[in-house]
Amino acid sequence: GRGCPSSGSARLKIELCIHIVLLACFLIFASTLPEVNEDEDLDGRCVTRIPLLVCCALVGLIGLRMVYTELRSLLRTGVRRYLRSGWNLLDVTIIALLTTVGVYYTNLCMADEVWHADGLPSNTRSLLTVSALLSVALWVRVLYFLLGFKDTGALVRMVIQIIVDMRYFLLLMVMIAIGFGVGFRLLFYSFILSAGELGTSDNSWSNWLRIAANMYTIALGDWDTSEFYNGTSDGNFSILLFALYLLVMVIILLNLLIAIMGDSYDRVKDKEELEFMRGKVKLLMDLESEMESFDLKNHARRADQFVHFMVPSEQVQEN
Repeated sequence: GRGCPSSGSARLKIELCIHIVLLACFLIFASTLPEVNEDEDLDGRCVTRIPLLVCCALVGLIGLRMVYTELRSLLRTGVRRYLRSGWNLLDVTIIALLTTVGVYYTNLCMADEVWHADGLPSNTRSLLTVSALLSVALWVRVLYFLLGFKDTGALVRMVIQIIVDMRYFLLLMVMIAIGFGVGFRLLFYSFILSAGELGTSDNSWSNWLRIAANMYTIALGDWDTSEFYNGTSDGNFSILLFALYLLVMVIILLNLLIAIMGDSYDRVKDKEELEFMRGKVKLLMDLESEMESFDLKNHARRADQFVHFMVPSEQVQEN
């Protein structure tokens, strides 16, 4: 392989600056979005939209550039290799979300609907939901660029390794939470029926999303035992089942999670320099696949003709 650290680092900084511009434009978009259609006067609305439209134009240009670079990377690396990278999948997700936000916002501007505090149009609610997902994806993408810097690259690798090591633990935790959640819903069933007859739906165990939220908050220590005494068909058994859930989830599983995270941290920390170099090499290879043909030729001309590889320091000392 060829390597030109200065050229690769410069490319990394350029890409990071472009992404920072994208983040800044999206922050302006998110900050001014609720004010778009507040004024009754049409001229006032147009004045309010001017900075927002400028940001949308910049976001659109950066989005088109992302589409171009991702297509070029896909053609050079192949579909199978391209899809192996989670960062590439994140880029595709961001492009899809940017496109969706652009379509929704264009429709809202053309419809010129007025936003009221007591209710939002359905298209507006969809726009806000997709924008929220886009915000998370854009900030997660910052981690991709932080892999290329020594002070942050190892930390990002630690986070990724901990998430990978948690996959089977999360599966086990979800299975246990589902089992206890279904049990609690059955115990609260009589209260759910009575609430339905009264025309109310404020019971926290009335649907599966609320049940999932309850199981999560209970594991974090937020619970009210009086609800289990007064709202279930068998208060004593409900408290017993609740105590068993706390024993399994809070005492056993969460301590197991701490042990897993500590083990992952130690493994990455022991090879911190190696993990940083590995992450940076993957990042530079990814950026190189997105370069223009003439940039690749200039990059190869400036790069040295040596193959670089890493070995444990013990082997170097022995030799």
